[in-house]
Amino acid sequence: MQLFGGTSYLNYFISKFETQYAFYKAPKPQHPVLIILDNDSGFYKEIENKLKKMEMPTIYPISLKKHDFRKADFIHVMHNLYIVLTPLSAAGKDTEIEDLFDTATRGVVVSGKTFNPKDGRDNVKEYGKEVFAKKVIQDQRNKINFDGLKPLLDRMVRAIEHYDSIKNS
Repeated sequence: MQLFGGTSYLNYFISKFETQYAFYKAPKPQHPVLIILDNDSGFYKEIENKLKKMEMPTIYPISLKKHDFRKADFIHVMHNLYIVLTPLSAAGKDTEIEDLFDTATRGVVVSGKTFNPKDGRDNVKEYGKEVFAKKVIQDQRNKINFDGLKPLLDRMVRAIEHYDSIKNS
């Protein structure tokens, strides 16, 4: 699928989804495609503007304003394609999936380095998202409190339930 990471690849995937969907003659998909994204500048600089120009996207709950994508539980882009963003912080600020883990998990020291998810980190003293995913989350999965992911997982469930309610119509 030529998805190597980052929102620019997902932006391309979204832009080509309609064409690819129409190209293949197959039964209607039985499951949704969920794109899980950080609710940060990567989304609103790369993808939000594309969504605003499209006719099809619908945000849920539908009580939100038409283009209030960042507050949405999920966005039904088209057909079986959905975007689920990490919930904004209590103060309405940007979030990344790593923010959903507790302070103790984000504070794990790996090889004498501390976690810093931002670009431009000091690689001598800090590690990034890939190390966090592999050396902290994966390696210590039996000790980590995953409760902070519940709001994101609930959003994913709502998107799946939405698709289940429309897939046969």
